Amino acid sequence: MPRVSKRQILTQALPHVEAVITDLQATSPEQAEAVSTVLRLAEEGVQAVEMRSRTSPGSDKKPFSFDVSTALWLRASDAGGVTAVVIDGWEKFLAGGWQPVEPVRSRGHSDAVKAPVNLRVPGVLLESVEARAAELVAEKGWRTGRGYVLNARQIATQWLARTYAGPKGAPSDWSENERQTVAQALSEAKATKKKPRVKKPE
Repeated sequence: MPRVSKRQILTQALPHVEAVITDLQATSPEQAEAVSTVLRLAEEGVQAVEMRSRTSPGSDKKPFSFDVSTALWLRASDAGGVTAVVIDGWEKFLAGGWQPVEPVRSRGHSDAVKAPVNLRVPGVLLESVEARAAELVAEKGWRTGRGYVLNARQIATQWLARTYAGPKGAPSDWSENERQTVAQALSEAKATKKKPRVKKPE
């Protein structure tokens, strides 16, 4: 059974705690404030644990590799800090701040050149992402076929595509999943009248 991270436990408890705070605000504001304080301290504690896990010399780091299209890799590597970007996406996913789309299998044979991405990431975080991804697949009833099941690699790829989405759509050699994720990011940015995080092509 995969180990459950403190972040995942806090994320699962958050809606219930917020509901309690809402109820208490009407009957006992002081108690509501006390529960809010405990929730804030719990969040700070989880953040501290995650920071130590990420920065400690003896922290559990595991090799993590996945393939992306060359177009996406050139944008990401040119900007730098790919590991930090992937970890940021994973943490947002676990916290419920972002949800990936269902992976799809590309139609037909693709001649797009793929580039390998090789990183070292916190082992506990990686396990938590894999566990939450499996839960989301079950909740949504998504397919689990080989090659397009949602997992940490798919989530990392989607987050990179979302982060480096082009202002006029995706390059023609991006994968179907990358195009789908970019389209979603641009659509959301348009709906909220905010510019997506863009790394313009050369």
